[in-house]
Amino acid sequence: MAIFLSIIIGFLFQIFIYRYVNISGVSINIMLILTLQISLVAGGNRGMFFGFFSGLLEDLFFPGLLGERALVRLIIAYFVGSLRGRFSPGNVLFQFIVNTSSYLIHFGGIFLIRTIFSLSTPPAVRLVPSALVVGLFAPVFYFIVSRTNAG
Repeated sequence: MAIFLSIIIGFLFQIFIYRYVNISGVSINIMLILTLQISLVAGGNRGMFFGFFSGLLEDLFFPGLLGERALVRLIIAYFVGSLRGRFSPGNVLFQFIVNTSSYLIHFGGIFLIRTIFSLSTPPAVRLVPSALVVGLFAPVFYFIVSRTNAG
């Protein structure tokens, strides 16, 4: 139940806050960050569940191929969840590296799926700035998710 509530709250933030919180025209991908943080804090299974359903919800409301975000987030959550216990998730540098690289993999996965199905691909102009913004905001979301999961 808490996962579904987190998906709904995160999705509402993604829709309503997304366009107002940006740095030099680059917005935060809240749902991807939450997926990664839940994978690190609660484990890969919960992260995969959150990633799949949050991605599916975004696929339903935003243009694109149905299931592309769900599939890519499910795979990323699995691999990030496998890092749980191997590294200290509270380490800011670890958070930055995992979230930045996961954003790049997320973009690459979406790009690959859309290329295979001959759909328009997302522009790569803001790829690196977007990845850096995701990496910089990850520790804030880690703090929120770890406190919520502990209580």
